[in-house]
Amino acid sequence: MLLCQGAVVLCSLSVQPNSPIKSIEELLQIASDHAPYFDQAHLAYDFQLEKAGSDVKLSSVVLSTDCTFWRKSDKYRRDLVQKGESDTGVPKLLKYGAIYDAQHLHTLNHSAKSYVVRTTDSPEKVATLGDAFLDFHLRNTGLEENAGGLTGQSILSLLSTPSIIVRSELEMIENRACHVIDIPAKGGLLQGSVWLDAERGCLPMRQDFLGAIDATGNQEVFLRFEVTKVYDASGSWMIQEGLKIVDPATTKEKQYRYVLDLAMVEPTMGKPIDDAVFVPDVPSGYLCKDIALDKSWVQP
Repeated sequence: MLLCQGAVVLCSLSVQPNSPIKSIEELLQIASDHAPYFDQAHLAYDFQLEKAGSDVKLSSVVLSTDCTFWRKSDKYRRDLVQKGESDTGVPKLLKYGAIYDAQHLHTLNHSAKSYVVRTTDSPEKVATLGDAFLDFHLRNTGLEENAGGLTGQSILSLLSTPSIIVRSELEMIENRACHVIDIPAKGGLLQGSVWLDAERGCLPMRQDFLGAIDATGNQEVFLRFEVTKVYDASGSWMIQEGLKIVDPATTKEKQYRYVLDLAMVEPTMGKPIDDAVFVPDVPSGYLCKDIALDKSWVQP
């Protein structure tokens, strides 16, 4: 079990006490300057279960996800193929897509041959909910001053939250000196901590999300994002490989490995994305539903 005590995470980290500490305003400016690539992107990644604790039922989790992702300003599209394991041992395959066109959220379940369109209070967040690329980079669409969300979080909203605290010393993650941001919770606890590499666009090298305090005065780390490899795309740094660890060091641990497909990233860097990408192409015969209009039909 990983623990956090006060504002100091109990991990093996080298510290550079004499390194200059940037202000929150300086970190926010760096993160903002590095935002343009994340406003227009076309890429692909793999997300696979690499390790599971003894109490994890494999038939209840996704074993792997192959994702192709598009983002253009406030428009998003994700095409995913997910693999799982059934109780009978026969592999499950789910193929689906999600498109947010700046007005509506469209979801296509190709396995069930269904299509749903809806309007929500914040559909752009739903469209990026749980996307590994955006979660690792903290480049989701959340703009509210709330740094405690596990999904939909933006580094810009995190650094705009008045209550956050920058630790007085840098800490080393993967041989990089990082600013550590603590996110306070009620009762003197922490919601989590984020390690930012300010020299590489405030890239989040680690994110820890913390649970309730136990009898020893420690907080449990129940979710961690950890970077293992970074790609330098001509000054636009991206996480090439990383680990998402749920319930670390417990019998319920699930460890997922994220790998960016560089073969797609390099030829698409900086290339314009056609708006037609964000128009859903519903195959004939799909059962369709418009939630707002309470209307159903079969696609001709």
